[in-house]
Amino acid sequence: MKKTIVINQVLVVDDDEGLCHLIIKALQKNGYEALGVSSGKDAIVYVTQNPDILILLDQTLPDMTGRDIIETLSIENRKVDFIMMTGQGDERLAVEMMKLGARDYLIKDTGLLDFLPGVIKRVMQTIETENRLIETEKALGEIRNLLDTTQHLAKIGGWEWDVISQTILWTNETYRLHGIHPGEIEPGSIVHIERSLLCYETGYRELVQKAFTKCIQDGTTYCLEGKFTSENGHELWVQTSGEPVFKESKIIKVIGNIADITERKVSELAQDKLREQLNQAQKMDSIGRLAGGVAHDFNNMLSAIISSAQLALIKGGNEAPFKEYLNNIIKAGSRSADLTRQLLSFARKQTIAPKYININECISAISKMLIRLIGENISLIFQPDTTIGVVKMDPGQIDQIVTNLCVNSRDSIKSNGTITIITENAFFDKEYCINNPGYSPGQFVMIEVRDTGCGMSAEIRNHLFEPFFTTKEIGKGTGLGLATVYGMVQQNNGFIIVESELDMGTSFKIYLSKYDGEIEDNGMLDTNLKMAIENKVILVVEDEEIILTITAEMLEMFGYTILKSSTPEKALQIAEKYNGKIDLLITDIIMPHCNGRDLANKLLDLYPHMRCLFMSGYTADIIGKSGILDSEIDFIQKPFSIDILSKKIKEIFDR
Repeated sequence: MKKTIVINQVLVVDDDEGLCHLIIKALQKNGYEALGVSSGKDAIVYVTQNPDILILLDQTLPDMTGRDIIETLSIENRKVDFIMMTGQGDERLAVEMMKLGARDYLIKDTGLLDFLPGVIKRVMQTIETENRLIETEKALGEIRNLLDTTQHLAKIGGWEWDVISQTILWTNETYRLHGIHPGEIEPGSIVHIERSLLCYETGYRELVQKAFTKCIQDGTTYCLEGKFTSENGHELWVQTSGEPVFKESKIIKVIGNIADITERKVSELAQDKLREQLNQAQKMDSIGRLAGGVAHDFNNMLSAIISSAQLALIKGGNEAPFKEYLNNIIKAGSRSADLTRQLLSFARKQTIAPKYININECISAISKMLIRLIGENISLIFQPDTTIGVVKMDPGQIDQIVTNLCVNSRDSIKSNGTITIITENAFFDKEYCINNPGYSPGQFVMIEVRDTGCGMSAEIRNHLFEPFFTTKEIGKGTGLGLATVYGMVQQNNGFIIVESELDMGTSFKIYLSKYDGEIEDNGMLDTNLKMAIENKVILVVEDEEIILTITAEMLEMFGYTILKSSTPEKALQIAEKYNGKIDLLITDIIMPHCNGRDLANKLLDLYPHMRCLFMSGYTADIIGKSGILDSEIDFIQKPFSIDILSKKIKEIFDR
């Protein structure tokens, strides 16, 4: 705050030089700085240059009147402090000069010099008090402005309720948060409270009203958070609080504030959603690791079962009833293999061969099958965007994703309904993804499968992609359909957005990265099963003895010369001692001490022209990142049948 101006100087304006001299002496004797001028012109010049001064002004001067001097100075918007002197009393003049701001009106009589110093002292004290008040009010105004600005920046408004007078006071920010102009409501009116409560969400409004009443009654402080819509339509989250003010053990006021906490609440809600997604991802990853491990061991057992049954058929099991029994074993084994493939898809351990494809073509190719699958009572609508980009993905996975989603939609429709498949391009920037957790930035191709079924609750949505989770009756579903979709999408670096409400249907939106590439021709392998035309030497490496034995027997049946080993170390020894040429290595990928990829690299140093065929229940990212094969790698998924193995080997040797 600025230092208050203190006036201690007096300018005596009087053309009576003798009286002027006596007045100056009297004032100086009492500690005042005093000087004199005899004309109005000199007075105006001096006051203009020295405004912080008290004028002792005679009314009658040679060049102008005292009134003229004051009016001249007032034109320049100068604050003039003066005391009027006159030779004789004139009430009319006195009133006029007091209206112009005279501090006092004195008559030049014999007692003037005696009481003048006292008058000067009183006037100067009054001036000083007024100046202090002006400075204080100015400082208070600056503080109010600072408080108002600070509250606006912090988005916190203050209020005060006077219990005795039943009046309320709001700060400017409180008005702003409510979307109310200060002039709309009579100051202090209880209407402030009534209109404020209407802004709160219904349930929150009741809590605020009860808390406010309780604070007035027994002094209980409160702090509540809830949704709030201002009168100008702004939807906010606010925190409102109040606490009592006591005087002589009685509550006389309640003071509080209302704060806009929208940014914090939005951030907290986004963090909660991200935390939930992280927990879900970690849970899914843990389940996926378990599923992958189980599927690996299970596939080894299925390989032995299916291959043994096929060998039995080939080598004399064609007679009834053994042929039927063996075929039943093969069918059951194949169905079990389908289940493990779904587990591997969920666990993202299934090995795939991605190609540049157009999703519209994939969906069109299976549309007739989908129509038969969903039944006559459900309409299938396909709305393709003909401008969609290319994705890099295994075509079989697209078929499986769309099929599983359509089956899920079919099962959610009780009687008649519609399933709609939509494709379109999509782009999300970083800002959009920050405000919409679950989305990733970039260019995507979107597949949406939307139905008019029964929808689902939030609880079901939370478990939707967990393996073996199903809402169907026992025996009606495996609980792997959507888990498989989730695994495939994740394996291809995509993401899924699910929107559903009870009795309002469901929408699955699959987003797959858009690529700049040409669509590849998906050629079919030769389906003719043939014996080896020329003698080829094949080294088979498998740590499961039963699979090693059966695989070797199958290959020998086709006329190949077989070298076999149950460990990578023994395989290296066999290869080093073998005098001939090894044409093909067939090796399991997951083995103790040395994986199949490393073994192949070591053997290729001995046999540079040797071909390699990898086999496994799952790859553990050894031959391809995230289970995605490089185009030059040959792979066969366990369990495999005799004819599939024969075709794969023929394909390799025919290249």
